[in-house]
Amino acid sequence: MALRYSNIKVYRPESLEEALTILSTRKEKVRIVAGSTDVTVMMRSGTIEEELLDLSGLRRSLAYIGASGDGVEIGALATYMMLLSNVLVHERVPLLAEAMRTIGSPQIRNMGTLVGNVANASPAGDTIPPLYVLGADIVLEGISGTRNISVDEFFLGVGKTVRRPDELITRIIVGGQPPGSRGFFEKLGLRRAMAISVVSVAGLISLDHGVVADARIALGAVAPTVIRAPGAEGRLKGEELTDDVMWDAAEAAARDAKPVTDVRGTAGYRRMVVASLVYRGLSRVAYELEVAGID
Repeated sequence: MALRYSNIKVYRPESLEEALTILSTRKEKVRIVAGSTDVTVMMRSGTIEEELLDLSGLRRSLAYIGASGDGVEIGALATYMMLLSNVLVHERVPLLAEAMRTIGSPQIRNMGTLVGNVANASPAGDTIPPLYVLGADIVLEGISGTRNISVDEFFLGVGKTVRRPDELITRIIVGGQPPGSRGFFEKLGLRRAMAISVVSVAGLISLDHGVVADARIALGAVAPTVIRAPGAEGRLKGEELTDDVMWDAAEAAARDAKPVTDVRGTAGYRRMVVASLVYRGLSRVAYELEVAGID
């Protein structure tokens, strides 16, 4: 079914097969719409020239959350509020829930989707650093078949991904947090709420008898895509979370960053923020472990 919004043609498929057929024929001429939180702004500013493929008619098949191994599988139309209200998400991927609580307003969380945040491919997307450290897979479907792409191979640059024009992201599979691990998400915006991140960081730390057995840290808004911080991860592994080690890791993360200067901050400022946020997150993990008496 095709309608018109002002001078923009809108397709509203009633099945996944119909949606994929439209994509296979229209390809670059169509922009996919899920929660519409970004597209609505573009429509108001007159910057959209493509036709729209509105997926709202597919909620029965794509608005779901389910178990996948020790993690979760999230359908393309599952909203942030659905995810934040889901016990499975809080039990298996609490780090992702922590990041989603910082996004926008209740209205945005009721409409916006995790898949939409990923598809937008902004390096400042708040849910993307947690997906990096949790080890997520992006599932793409087209008329010709299905592809599973690791999240760290999915993004090519600002607004660019490996998704082909005839493919649709139908779900994201997120690995569960290892038992006993602790995660953190920290971000800085230009105001307290509803602001694009100047810098964001996500971390996942696993300890064995007080020593860091595994460390994963991802940085947002400091490169053309979200990136891991290998220098910081390497500094943490095999060490106790002492103040000196945490500061060394924070400074290593700042060196791992590749920021640019823009209207939201200079490159030098962003590096300082990276160090501050990583140290804050690690300190929080160390405190939680101390309070819980876990080593």
